Amino acid sequence: MLRERRRAADRVANDFLEAEAAVDRAAMLTASCMATLMQQRVAANLPLATGTAALQMVSQASSDMINARQRFVDAHRALVDVRTEIGLGQFYGYGDTAECPPNEGALRIATAFDTPVHLTAVA
Repeated sequence: MLRERRRAADRVANDFLEAEAAVDRAAMLTASCMATLMQQRVAANLPLATGTAALQMVSQASSDMINARQRFVDAHRALVDVRTEIGLGQFYGYGDTAECPPNEGALRIATAFDTPVHLTAVA
């Protein structure tokens, strides 16, 4: 019975981590899409109102992706509890509920040595 529970936990973990990564990637792509929409409007010298409805829709989708991402964070914590509830906590040394350390792609505060950003107004 223990073997079946461990096998089941491993299968859930594999699929869950794959889905978690997909949601994270979708959130990044949606944010990138928003930036591209705005950059290309400027590059094409189009009026500010061009594509506003589409931009608002993509912005809402981006917000939805961030909410989905948070749900996976919450579910991750809940699955750690499930693993303990079914007697498997001692077999896994990962997936605790402590705060995760920042990863390579984590946001950081700009320093005085960063390249300055120049904003240009288009009339």
